[in-house]
Amino acid sequence: MQKVPAGQLAFAASQNVRISPFPPPAEMQVYEHLAPGFTAEFLGTYKSQVEHRQKLETLAITGDNTRANRAQILSFILAIVFGILGFSLILLGRDVIGYATLLGAIGSLLLAFFGGTFMRYLERRGKARQSQ
Repeated sequence: MQKVPAGQLAFAASQNVRISPFPPPAEMQVYEHLAPGFTAEFLGTYKSQVEHRQKLETLAITGDNTRANRAQILSFILAIVFGILGFSLILLGRDVIGYATLLGAIGSLLLAFFGGTFMRYLERRGKARQSQ
């Protein structure tokens, strides 16, 4: 190291970049020497964090699928009810309101199907952009 003349400031910088969440083996040995059992505890903690994250991801995916299935079932039931109502109105002589109700029922089914498909497309496209 060089000596700095009096009255001047010196600055030194160092940077250590890791791609892995684990320290290098030599550093891990130092930690193990200073605190016996550190390596086993560190790896155990890492393993439990990975398992926890995987459980959360599974819950999120399962919950999304369950909500989507319930929404489809509910929209189908509502479309059937409004379809029956539309036919009933047509049979009672209320043609305009009956046809409008039928068109609304068909439109709700189309919107539920194509809307969900379009949202999944947007989500996949966003994820593809993030991974690039």
